[in-house]
Amino acid sequence: MTLAPRLVADLFDLARQSLEGAEDALRRKNYLNAVIETQRAVEYSTKAALVAVGVGPGRQHDTSPVLRSALRTHKFPAAYSAKVLGWASASTDIEGVREVASYPDAQGAVSRDQLVDPDEAGRFVEMAKDVYEGVGQLLRSLSVEDPTAEGKHPRRE
Repeated sequence: MTLAPRLVADLFDLARQSLEGAEDALRRKNYLNAVIETQRAVEYSTKAALVAVGVGPGRQHDTSPVLRSALRTHKFPAAYSAKVLGWASASTDIEGVREVASYPDAQGAVSRDQLVDPDEAGRFVEMAKDVYEGVGQLLRSLSVEDPTAEGKHPRRE
């Protein structure tokens, strides 16, 4: 296996682990951690997609600028255009909330847990699942070694 497929598989496995962590945090009503883990799941999923199409994903948490650039330069198959735009939106939305919740203002007037709404955390977990599943479809369509083999991916309940 060359470096790129191995990196794609590693990133996608990290996405799976983060998504499982987000689902667990949501079940435990730890909404801040659910958001943090969904952000990681989206970041790792989209970075796997970018590497799979030959684009360096960069080091930023919000991958939307790189996703949109790769889309404009036709790096992704045309059939995935709408999905990639959705992934970019999910990345921006979740990262914005994660950043505010992770680094609240110095006044301390609001606890970190109060910064994340339970419904929003649940919506973000669903968004992360959609991104993860969409990237898995992309990877399979590109004939990248199936990173979801051996039942490693979380299933929708």
